[in-house]
Amino acid sequence: MEKIYILRKQKVISGPYTLERIQLKGGLRYNDMVWYEGLADWTPADQVEKLSDYVRKSVSGRSLSSSIFDKVFSFLK
Repeated sequence: MEKIYILRKQKVISGPYTLERIQLKGGLRYNDMVWYEGLADWTPADQVEKLSDYVRKSVSGRSLSSSIFDKVFSFLK
């Protein structure tokens, strides 16, 4: 797997990137969509085993999904 294509917000496609370049850019978000030759379709970065070391798991020690959830539903607390 040499090149990774990343689908980010607003469906802007950027790349190709090597794993080294992804690391230099600060990694991937868990919900970044990636594609490379051999994948059938765009796939969330956190579901591609070879990218697990490059996916940012948290912000300030909290998972990204729970921090977004906390912000949206904070009025319920």
